[in-house]
Amino acid sequence: MNWTYWLLDYAEFILVFSHEADLLSRLLRDIATYYTKIGKISLKPGLLVEAHRALTYLDWARTLLFRADKIDPYKDLKTIRDVENLIGQAEEMIDKEESFIDDYKYVEDDLERSLNNGIFIYHSKEYQQEATQLLTILHNLTNEQGALLDNYTTFITKFQDENCAAKHYCPIIIASNNINLAKIFADLSSLASIHQIYVLKSSEYTAVKVNDRTLLEQFLKVRNVYSQAKILALEWTAARASVCEEVGELCTENNNDDLARRYYTKAIELNERLAAFITKK
Repeated sequence: MNWTYWLLDYAEFILVFSHEADLLSRLLRDIATYYTKIGKISLKPGLLVEAHRALTYLDWARTLLFRADKIDPYKDLKTIRDVENLIGQAEEMIDKEESFIDDYKYVEDDLERSLNNGIFIYHSKEYQQEATQLLTILHNLTNEQGALLDNYTTFITKFQDENCAAKHYCPIIIASNNINLAKIFADLSSLASIHQIYVLKSSEYTAVKVNDRTLLEQFLKVRNVYSQAKILALEWTAARASVCEEVGELCTENNNDDLARRYYTKAIELNERLAAFITKK
């Protein structure tokens, strides 16, 4: 049976190559396109971890495009220029954020407090049970006690101290229909001490997805809006480990080797607990 007959039935879904070099070149370019897409999504101003992530993916995209150009005579110069432009943006963001950390006031007392407890959860009174369940998961992952707060003034005051060191807090909001998420996001996003904001939908939260997406686009410090507490807890813990590494570097630059060592140890501890939790589940 001639293979061309059955091929016609699937012509819309497959590509046929007459030489393995053409196949390899196309594969490299498609993977590079995928990496470029992730890099673009990760380019969020004010988030150092995400900028580093973007740079990693964009570097890989550029490398794959260069390799594809060596295989076939077609040189996609525009795509390479676009990727290099994005790499320049990522490097500029990293330089800006690292400069901010270098210039920001170093406050040892605040870093001491943050080392032992970085979990702050704001919730309405009627969602105490959901907040407690989330805190229990985070405690198992981080061994930190955490704080549940149902008074917004008390919650926001935690992060308004002018002596707070550079961005290392990742507060969590349990979204419900009776709280103004836009105001909370605006208040937190304006504070230098806030690194990222995590949101968990309560069981009765009815906001439609398009509104969630709009808020994510408007407030870049908002990491995501989650419907499952476990997924939020896992991503929060991974971010906490990354922040601990960054603060460790900050302490080292300020010649506080003891506190730097404790932050690096904390980062390793969190990653180990994270791996154990994922393996167990």
